[in-house]
Amino acid sequence: MDIPLSIVPTKPNRNFTLLLHIASRSLSGGKSGMVDISQKGATLRFTLEEFDLQAIANLGGQYPARLLFTPGQDKGLLTLKLKQGEDPLRVAQQLVERYTALLPHS
Repeated sequence: MDIPLSIVPTKPNRNFTLLLHIASRSLSGGKSGMVDISQKGATLRFTLEEFDLQAIANLGGQYPARLLFTPGQDKGLLTLKLKQGEDPLRVAQQLVERYTALLPHS
């Protein structure tokens, strides 16, 4: 199954390839339901084609006052505010892994 990805860092750099690798590995097989990860400034955006509200609620408890879920007609959007000095690559990988682990089929 091919999963479309568009990962766009604020400034393309050496981390771009690593982020692409993390995302493609984490999203492979569609286990997370995430189809896109992007970064704009200090905000990471995760687009979900399918989502589990209970898993999202539980995930929110792990990122107090930093994680916002916006349901859409076709897709959901998770946005996470990065703390100063946080590595966006590590945070993105961690969030995808945590969310996937919270899903009922995990």
